[in-house]
Amino acid sequence: MRRDGSTYYPVLEHEIILRNITKKEMREFLDIEQSSFVLKLNGARRFSLEEAIRLQEEFFSDVTVNELFRHDGGGVAAEKVPACGTSSRVKSVFSMWQANRCHSESSLQRHMGQIIR
Repeated sequence: MRRDGSTYYPVLEHEIILRNITKKEMREFLDIEQSSFVLKLNGARRFSLEEAIRLQEEFFSDVTVNELFRHDGGGVAAEKVPACGTSSRVKSVFSMWQANRCHSESSLQRHMGQIIR
């Protein structure tokens, strides 16, 4: 997530939160430095095609690489939510969290976890 609270890869960020995956896990899987990983997530550097495919195959096999790394400025891709009938509540919590930047990512994960359970 950028300093202004926006995301360069909204679907990727959304899926990371929904799946409770840490960015550290992803970074270590790719074997890259934290600063490089942050720059890539924020769009200052690009993920290589190999990195994108490796992340998709390891952590997000049910989402296409194109969808996962989409950055067209379309906002949060909230359509990819668990198939448990909670999509509107998940979208609502995510939208509220995104609008209120003072909350940490872990607080969003906690709120999402309560909804999904």
